[in-house]
Amino acid sequence: MKGMRQRPTRLTPVIVTCVVLLALGALLIWLSVDQLTSGRWMPQVDDAVDGASGIAWDSPAGWTVAVILVLLGLVLLIGAIVPGRHHAARLSLPVAESAAVDGSTEAVITNRSLAGLASAEASLVDGVTKVSSSADPRSVNVQITTPLREHRDIVEEVRGSVQRRLSEAGVTPVPKVRVRAVTKEMS
Repeated sequence: MKGMRQRPTRLTPVIVTCVVLLALGALLIWLSVDQLTSGRWMPQVDDAVDGASGIAWDSPAGWTVAVILVLLGLVLLIGAIVPGRHHAARLSLPVAESAAVDGSTEAVITNRSLAGLASAEASLVDGVTKVSSSADPRSVNVQITTPLREHRDIVEEVRGSVQRRLSEAGVTPVPKVRVRAVTKEMS
Protein backbone atom coordinates (compact mmCIF):
# COMPACT_ATOMS: atom_id res chain seq x y z
CA MET A 1 0.00 0.00 0.00
CA LYS A 2 1.34 3.42 -0.90
CA GLY A 3 1.37 6.10 1.78
CA MET A 4 -0.14 9.54 1.42
CA ARG A 5 3.29 11.12 1.62
CA GLN A 6 4.38 10.15 -1.86
CA ARG A 7 7.18 11.68 -3.81
CA PRO A 8 6.25 13.67 -6.91
CA THR A 9 6.45 12.20 -10.38
CA ARG A 10 9.19 13.38 -12.66
CA LEU A 11 6.99 14.82 -15.39
CA THR A 12 9.39 17.52 -16.56
CA PRO A 13 12.11 15.17 -17.91
CA VAL A 14 9.43 12.97 -19.49
CA ILE A 15 7.67 15.90 -21.16
CA VAL A 16 10.93 17.43 -22.43
CA THR A 17 12.06 14.08 -23.84
CA CYS A 18 8.67 13.49 -25.48
CA VAL A 19 8.62 16.95 -27.06
CA VAL A 20 12.17 16.55 -28.43
CA LEU A 21 11.42 13.07 -29.79
CA LEU A 22 8.12 14.28 -31.25
CA ALA A 23 9.88 17.19 -32.96
CA LEU A 24 12.54 14.85 -34.38
CA GLY A 25 9.85 12.45 -35.59
CA ALA A 26 7.87 15.25 -37.21
CA LEU A 27 11.05 16.55 -38.89
CA LEU A 28 11.88 13.08 -40.24
CA ILE A 29 8.34 12.60 -41.53
CA TRP A 30 8.41 16.02 -43.21
CA LEU A 31 11.80 15.30 -44.82
CA SER A 32 10.65 11.84 -45.95
CA VAL A 33 7.44 13.18 -47.51
CA ASP A 34 9.47 15.90 -49.22
CA GLN A 35 11.88 13.29 -50.60
CA LEU A 36 9.02 11.06 -51.79
CA THR A 37 7.22 13.91 -53.55
CA SER A 38 10.26 15.56 -55.17
CA GLY A 39 12.34 12.45 -55.76
CA ARG A 40 15.44 13.90 -54.08
CA TRP A 41 16.59 15.04 -50.64
CA MET A 42 16.84 18.70 -49.75
CA PRO A 43 20.36 20.11 -50.28
CA GLN A 44 20.80 20.65 -46.52
CA VAL A 45 20.04 16.98 -45.84
CA ASP A 46 22.44 15.88 -48.59
CA ASP A 47 25.21 18.05 -47.12
CA ALA A 48 24.58 16.74 -43.59
CA VAL A 49 24.57 13.09 -44.74
CA ASP A 50 27.74 13.60 -46.78
CA GLY A 51 29.46 15.27 -43.84
CA ALA A 52 28.39 12.55 -41.40
CA SER A 53 29.37 9.73 -43.75
CA GLY A 54 32.88 11.10 -43.98
CA ILE A 55 33.43 10.83 -40.22
CA ALA A 56 35.03 7.61 -38.94
CA TRP A 57 33.51 5.94 -35.86
CA ASP A 58 36.87 6.09 -34.08
CA SER A 59 37.43 9.79 -34.76
CA PRO A 60 37.33 12.48 -32.03
CA ALA A 61 34.03 13.79 -33.44
CA GLY A 62 32.50 10.31 -33.22
CA TRP A 63 33.68 9.89 -29.63
CA THR A 64 32.37 13.35 -28.72
CA VAL A 65 28.91 12.54 -30.08
CA ALA A 66 28.93 9.16 -28.28
CA VAL A 67 29.95 10.71 -24.94
CA ILE A 68 27.31 13.43 -25.23
CA LEU A 69 24.59 10.86 -25.99
CA VAL A 70 25.69 8.64 -23.09
CA LEU A 71 25.68 11.62 -20.68
CA LEU A 72 22.24 12.69 -21.90
CA GLY A 73 20.96 9.15 -21.39
CA LEU A 74 22.44 9.02 -17.86
CA VAL A 75 20.86 12.36 -16.93
CA LEU A 76 17.45 11.17 -18.15
CA LEU A 77 17.88 7.82 -16.37
CA ILE A 78 18.87 9.45 -13.09
CA GLY A 79 16.00 11.92 -13.42
CA ALA A 80 13.59 9.03 -13.81
CA ILE A 81 14.98 6.89 -10.97
CA VAL A 82 15.85 9.39 -8.23
CA PRO A 83 12.70 10.42 -6.40
CA GLY A 84 11.75 14.05 -5.98
CA ARG A 85 11.17 15.93 -2.75
CA HIS A 86 8.11 15.30 -0.65
CA HIS A 87 5.10 17.58 -1.18
CA ALA A 88 3.71 16.97 2.30
CA ALA A 89 4.73 16.67 5.95
CA ARG A 90 3.53 13.94 8.30
CA LEU A 91 1.05 14.62 11.05
CA SER A 92 1.00 12.59 14.23
CA LEU A 93 -2.39 11.06 14.87
CA PRO A 94 -3.97 11.26 18.29
CA VAL A 95 -4.30 7.73 19.66
CA ALA A 96 -7.95 7.00 20.33
CA GLU A 97 -8.46 4.79 23.35
CA SER A 98 -11.48 3.04 21.83
CA ALA A 99 -9.95 2.41 18.39
CA ALA A 100 -6.82 0.43 17.70
CA VAL A 101 -4.61 1.92 15.03
CA ASP A 102 -2.87 -0.79 13.04
CA GLY A 103 -0.16 1.48 11.61
CA SER A 104 -1.76 1.81 8.18
CA THR A 105 -3.48 5.10 9.01
CA GLU A 106 -1.55 8.16 7.98
CA ALA A 107 -2.25 11.89 7.91
CA VAL A 108 -0.29 14.55 6.05
CA ILE A 109 -0.37 18.29 5.47
CA THR A 110 0.71 19.71 2.12
CA ASN A 111 3.57 22.18 1.93
CA ARG A 112 1.15 24.90 0.80
CA SER A 113 -1.12 24.25 3.78
CA LEU A 114 1.88 24.16 6.11
CA ALA A 115 2.92 27.60 4.83
CA GLY A 116 -0.66 28.85 5.22
CA LEU A 117 -0.78 27.60 8.81
CA ALA A 118 2.50 29.38 9.56
CA SER A 119 1.28 32.59 7.92
CA ALA A 120 -1.99 32.52 9.84
CA GLU A 121 -0.19 32.06 13.15
CA ALA A 122 2.44 34.72 12.39
CA SER A 123 -0.24 37.26 11.47
CA LEU A 124 -1.70 36.97 14.99
CA VAL A 125 1.46 38.39 16.58
CA ASP A 126 1.21 42.05 17.55
CA GLY A 127 3.30 44.30 15.33
CA VAL A 128 3.06 42.14 12.20
CA THR A 129 1.34 43.93 9.32
CA LYS A 130 2.00 41.50 6.47
CA VAL A 131 3.13 37.85 6.24
CA SER A 132 4.26 35.54 3.48
CA SER A 133 5.48 32.00 3.98
CA SER A 134 6.92 29.07 2.09
CA ALA A 135 7.43 25.57 3.40
CA ASP A 136 8.73 22.10 2.81
CA PRO A 137 8.57 19.18 5.24
CA ARG A 138 11.86 20.18 6.90
CA SER A 139 11.65 23.96 7.08
CA VAL A 140 9.23 26.86 7.09
CA ASN A 141 10.34 30.30 5.91
CA VAL A 142 8.26 33.20 7.17
CA GLN A 143 8.75 36.78 6.01
CA ILE A 144 7.00 39.43 8.05
CA THR A 145 6.55 43.13 7.49
CA THR A 146 6.44 45.32 10.57
CA PRO A 147 6.56 49.03 11.34
CA LEU A 148 9.04 48.32 14.17
CA ARG A 149 12.64 49.32 13.59
CA GLU A 150 14.06 46.75 16.00
CA HIS A 151 13.26 43.24 14.74
CA ARG A 152 14.91 40.91 17.23
CA ASP A 153 12.01 40.61 19.69
CA ILE A 154 9.25 40.29 17.11
CA VAL A 155 11.25 37.73 15.10
CA GLU A 156 11.70 35.58 18.21
CA GLU A 157 8.03 35.95 19.13
CA VAL A 158 6.89 34.96 15.61
CA ARG A 159 9.33 32.03 15.51
CA GLY A 160 8.14 30.73 18.89
CA SER A 161 4.49 31.19 17.99
CA VAL A 162 4.81 29.39 14.64
CA GLN A 163 6.85 26.53 16.15
CA ARG A 164 4.30 26.12 18.93
CA ARG A 165 1.41 26.08 16.43
CA LEU A 166 3.12 23.51 14.20
CA SER A 167 3.83 21.35 17.22
CA GLU A 168 0.21 21.62 18.39
CA ALA A 169 -0.98 20.68 14.89
CA GLY A 170 1.02 17.47 15.17
CA VAL A 171 3.56 18.05 12.39
CA THR A 172 6.29 15.46 12.98
CA PRO A 173 9.07 16.28 13.06
CA VAL A 174 8.43 19.96 13.66
CA PRO A 175 10.09 21.85 10.78
CA LYS A 176 12.80 24.41 11.44
CA VAL A 177 11.22 27.87 11.37
CA ARG A 178 13.17 30.76 9.84
CA VAL A 179 11.76 34.25 10.22
CA ARG A 180 12.89 37.31 8.30
CA ALA A 181 11.58 40.75 9.16
CA VAL A 182 11.31 43.80 6.95
CA THR A 183 10.53 47.27 8.24
CA LYS A 184 7.91 49.28 6.37
CA GLU A 185 6.77 52.61 7.67
CA MET A 186 3.03 52.96 8.06
CA SER A 187 1.55 55.91 6.23
